[in-house]
Amino acid sequence: MTDASMSAQQKTGSSGYASTADFEAAPALHPKHIEYLAKRGVQYETAAHMKVHTAQDNRGNWLVFPYRLDGKVVNRKYRMTAEKQHRMDQGGTLCLWNADCLRSPLVKEGASVIITEGEFDALIAMECGHTLATSVPNGAPAEAIDDPVNSNRYKFLWETEKELEGVQHFILATDGDGPGRILAHDLAAILGAERCSFLEYPEGCKDLNGVYDLHGYEGVTRTIKAAKPFPVQGLHDFFDFPDMPPV
Repeated sequence: MTDASMSAQQKTGSSGYASTADFEAAPALHPKHIEYLAKRGVQYETAAHMKVHTAQDNRGNWLVFPYRLDGKVVNRKYRMTAEKQHRMDQGGTLCLWNADCLRSPLVKEGASVIITEGEFDALIAMECGHTLATSVPNGAPAEAIDDPVNSNRYKFLWETEKELEGVQHFILATDGDGPGRILAHDLAAILGAERCSFLEYPEGCKDLNGVYDLHGYEGVTRTIKAAKPFPVQGLHDFFDFPDMPPV
């Protein structure tokens, strides 16, 4: 999801943001959503553990991803599965999805934290045993940002600033397209390139979901294990760096 797609929906008002009063309470997953998730490699147990559920309004059933800070729901992302539509709670807090995993004792032990471009990729990482998987809330920027560290676009990272400071190693599992590469470079600039690795996807794949589709869970595991250190400029040759986004 790019800035362009997010902003286009935000401009439509209610189609970009939602009031929780618009939806009927439906904590369980709709059977069609269970089937949809399974096709994308996400088992019911994993989705249920992350409190992914179904909500309904007059437009139909939405797949809901709750966003939590300190165990409290601060936002929700609603996705249509039959068409590419999404919205978030009006006035909700932007933060990393599954941000509370940053408080895991595994982080203090030096375990890697995976940051993806979307919730589905984070769920796929979890399916492969990487419980410390998070997702940015707003996808990738459509264009490069001159000063990502001070950009409003990445203010959501400061919601967990203390927790992020305690992470020794990040794996940036952003998409392999132009916006995804911009996102990876921006995150490395903010989090510190010396703490970051990046993924190179097999041919024909642009994200972890694509790897699962073509190569299954084993392919996803191989891809994550093969993460390459994000080179620190001045300590590595130019050719060690991941591809830059197109100009």
